[in-house]
Amino acid sequence: MKINYLWKKELGLDEIDIISNPYNKEKLEKIEKYLNFDLKLSAIDIRNNRSVILELEEIESFESMGHMCKINCIDGRLFHYPNRLKDLSYLEKYKFSMINQSTVFNLSQVKFFSVEKNARLQITSKGDNDYLVSRHYAKKVKEILS
Repeated sequence: MKINYLWKKELGLDEIDIISNPYNKEKLEKIEKYLNFDLKLSAIDIRNNRSVILELEEIESFESMGHMCKINCIDGRLFHYPNRLKDLSYLEKYKFSMINQSTVFNLSQVKFFSVEKNARLQITSKGDNDYLVSRHYAKKVKEILS
């Protein structure tokens, strides 16, 4: 197989254009799966202090606990994450967003939201948990959800 490269500065840093014969579709799908791997996190199980690998789809929110975070999963399980909340900023491209100073929330888990007084938002997750979005983050969260 011959590979031709064409470099364009107009493309975004997260874009790759591939032009191929339809015969190569299966090969390219394998390459795409490899490039779009599901991000996983290593966390600590609270019950037995063992390391566990979690997929991002399982996580509902991260809550700050000083120098570490508590992970709330969709199914109600709890884990500890050994890093600070500010170290999770790279998760923004996976629909995780700060909603207040102590919480990062998975916005793909929003069931519905409502506007509260003082320009705050109340988010109800698919797991029927309620979260309060501070007015500092409310505008950004509304833009993402709309």
